[in-house]
Amino acid sequence: KRQYQRRVRGNSVTLAMEHSRRKGWPNWSLVLDQYLKNPEDFKDIVVKQTAEFLLIKDKYPKARYHFLILPRQHTIDEPNRLKKQHLQLLKTLKSYSDSFIKEIKSKDNDVELQVGFHAIPSLRYLHLHIISKDFDSPGLKRKEHWNSFTTEFFLPIHLVIEILEKQDALNIETEKYTDLAKSNTLYCPLCPFETKNLNNMKVHYKDCYAKHKTCLLYT
Repeated sequence: KRQYQRRVRGNSVTLAMEHSRRKGWPNWSLVLDQYLKNPEDFKDIVVKQTAEFLLIKDKYPKARYHFLILPRQHTIDEPNRLKKQHLQLLKTLKSYSDSFIKEIKSKDNDVELQVGFHAIPSLRYLHLHIISKDFDSPGLKRKEHWNSFTTEFFLPIHLVIEILEKQDALNIETEKYTDLAKSNTLYCPLCPFETKNLNNMKVHYKDCYAKHKTCLLYT
């Protein structure tokens, strides 16, 4: 499958997540804490839990399937805090996500999913996204939402593991990823189409993704 990669320059806009780096995490970014502390109070959100991980539905899904996995025994704020010492945690987390994906595909074999982290998350506490590539949801209503799942801003977990096997820390470039998130131009991850209008992108992608799925049936 041909991939289209571009260097995207965004506006120099201060994100709420940047504010969290400078002055502490704002209250609204701590929402995941309640699920970790009292999962029994959120039976409509919590899908399953083990001693190591909590798996929940994303409250505002950006696709037909959208889940988060939260490590329970590690208080890591964000991917930029990850270091080589966390490799075993990440590998176990990947194994857990792979197992859950098998469960999903046993019920919907055609679904395509991607698994990874946001380079600069808006919510505190490390959380892994499992999201379907249809990006078909009314919750996906801002350009930042599109960019956060369809550009390099989304860090696949296997890539994070590969990086930490070669170096001591992830070392995320804040400016680079902020620009990606705030880019005014939106790009289709499957073809050269680009637009500055999110609704136009969603209409285009629905058709483009359907063609992509059809092609997969014959490859």
